[in-house]
Amino acid sequence: MFVRGTNNGIFHNRFISGTSWQGWQELPGGGRTPSAPATTMLNGNLYVFVRGTDNAVYWNRQSGAAWSGWQEVPGGERTDSAPGVAPGVLLTRAANGAIRFISFDDGPVWRTAWAEIPGGGRTPSAPAITQFGQGFFCFVRGSDDGIHFNGLGADRVSWGVWNEVEGGGRTPSAPAIAQGLLCVRGTDNALHHNSFGGGTSWTGWQRVPGGLTNDAPTLAHAPGFFTLVVRGTDSGIHYNFFD
Repeated sequence: MFVRGTNNGIFHNRFISGTSWQGWQELPGGGRTPSAPATTMLNGNLYVFVRGTDNAVYWNRQSGAAWSGWQEVPGGERTDSAPGVAPGVLLTRAANGAIRFISFDDGPVWRTAWAEIPGGGRTPSAPAITQFGQGFFCFVRGSDDGIHFNGLGADRVSWGVWNEVEGGGRTPSAPAIAQGLLCVRGTDNALHHNSFGGGTSWTGWQRVPGGLTNDAPTLAHAPGFFTLVVRGTDSGIHYNFFD
């Protein structure tokens, strides 16, 4: 688990089992961010991406026990929101609300230049992306507060068209997606989830039992279960499992 600390540092904690955690540690290298960090695994290596205090996008890679140190993603990209990332695909929100992407291989080796996702999609919040099957799906909060998504092919270049998630769900924050599970903060500050199978068929919105948040949730998938993490109304970090 990675969070932005009250000093804008990036802190991490590792889940062991049951209710046991390894303990909070600040990521070495002195990185700072005014937004949430984004993480992904690629070929067994852990990548952390953040918006820097200069609005550039920076990355750090853990291979084994060693961290590479902070480096700027090439291309001069700037963002005023947290980035979104899945294995080999990085997203940002531009100043005009456009959603932009760049593809990378382990290293990282940057495969493409920054480009806007086609179709004119806009968002007032951070984008989210997940790997699903052979491709990827990007989810955003639209300018109407609806939740909209677009598919990306396995080539990490070819996008489809924007669609709205069925059921009229609304959110005042960025969505969270992992595999086929979508979670959002509702207009009631409760957490709501919806599931899909990679197409346009959804199971419908359901409330996550208990828990409120004033910010965007985050979601991760491991074999057999999902982990939902939120900043609580007490500013503590709270988590819940779903299987």
